[in-house]
Amino acid sequence: MTLEKRFWSKVKKGPGCWLWTACGRGNYGRFGIGSRTDGTRRIERAHRVAWFLSHGEWPTLDVLHTCDNRGCVRPSHLFQGTQADNNRDMCAKGRHVPGGAHPGSQHHNAKLTARQVTLIRKKYSGGKILKKYSWGQISCKALGEIYGVSQSQIRRIVRGERWKRDRLNNIEVQIIRSVDPLIKTRTIAQALGVYSSTVMRVRRNKRVDLIPSVNSK
Repeated sequence: MTLEKRFWSKVKKGPGCWLWTACGRGNYGRFGIGSRTDGTRRIERAHRVAWFLSHGEWPTLDVLHTCDNRGCVRPSHLFQGTQADNNRDMCAKGRHVPGGAHPGSQHHNAKLTARQVTLIRKKYSGGKILKKYSWGQISCKALGEIYGVSQSQIRRIVRGERWKRDRLNNIEVQIIRSVDPLIKTRTIAQALGVYSSTVMRVRRNKRVDLIPSVNSK
């Protein structure tokens, strides 16, 4: 199989972004090129390889996204620029938050809303804690296709590695209060995607801020 065929076989083309479906890091796709036998093997970011395949030469600058989607490899969504260009583009699009972090949907690369993240966690039947309260099994891959993000991103969300929060809805409070006291607070927090301190407050019957329950439609 040629380099080009091997690369595009790992891409899901849509009307907007063309999403990388194979391995990645930091929401960027990664793709191996070259040969191990002659020592030319190396790993490149997928969108840089997409640029090479569409232009016939490797980019001399950073490859940036007009769509702000790190997992996108659609050639028409890519352009060359410096880090300074990237910073100016970020400010022009209102993605810069001065002097602070970018939590949840306020992050400049966020493709999901807080409501969508809550729905994803409700739809996914993962882990011994949430299994009892399953709303129907659905895979990370299927959820990724529904919401237009990678399977690995969905997996991080349902494991509580992304989109942590300090507020709960009534259903989540019921879950925390009903699980075995021997289950570690940290394990529950990871399953629900909240901070351990929030779970601890519920277990100690202290007041916590609640958010409205989300309809699962």
